[in-house]
Amino acid sequence: MNMRLTLPIGILLFATCAGAAEQSVVMLYGPDAERPIAIEGKRRLAELVTSPEVSASAWWPGAILTTDRANREANALRQRVLGDLARWELRADAPLAATLRSVREQLARRAVVGRLFVELDPDAVRTRLEANGRLQGHYQLYLTPRSDAVTLLGAVDLPGTQPWQPGASVSDYLKGRAFLAGANTHSVTIISPSGKKSLAPIALWNARHREAEPGSLIWVGLAEDDRGLNAQIIHLLAQRENK
Repeated sequence: MNMRLTLPIGILLFATCAGAAEQSVVMLYGPDAERPIAIEGKRRLAELVTSPEVSASAWWPGAILTTDRANREANALRQRVLGDLARWELRADAPLAATLRSVREQLARRAVVGRLFVELDPDAVRTRLEANGRLQGHYQLYLTPRSDAVTLLGAVDLPGTQPWQPGASVSDYLKGRAFLAGANTHSVTIISPSGKKSLAPIALWNARHREAEPGSLIWVGLAEDDRGLNAQIIHLLAQRENK
């Protein structure tokens, strides 16, 4: 691929193809809009995130910038993961099969978007040259309402959304929940609304106080990791739509 050496490495991620035109078109999907708005001619990310159409309603932790190609790749990964879970379920014993079925059904209900893992907060984009990437080609920008909840998913009974609690540890959100067969009971993964991932130890012997910001997912993974599915699922959940 012919890359322009005058651009910082991070900025190269924004080129949709080697011959992409300088003109950009970003379809903005707002939290309350009935149809997307086309924003044209923004050459740099800072121009986009500070534009009045965007900045007026943006909750930046939950915003997602994507492309058609990234969307296709994310949804292809989603289908592979669902298929691998179904095949694993067929050869697992009954308790683990029930867990895998629950996990598969949870993931099947969640939409994913091919998130470009780039900084979108205007303050960071304006003050850091490497964050102010060039926009070339076509994009979609999804803005979602500010969240006041945390969502528990994975190998746990009663998965779902709970109110966010200031100062609460991840273990507090697990109270009253039972782990399913085959669950990793030593640690969970916190996935922030911006897609950042961190490990939270939760067992009696290794527990640490770890907080989840509003809009986060708490993923209870599987102790046995067939085909690296835990990592693939975490990557998928980092690209979910923040609804």
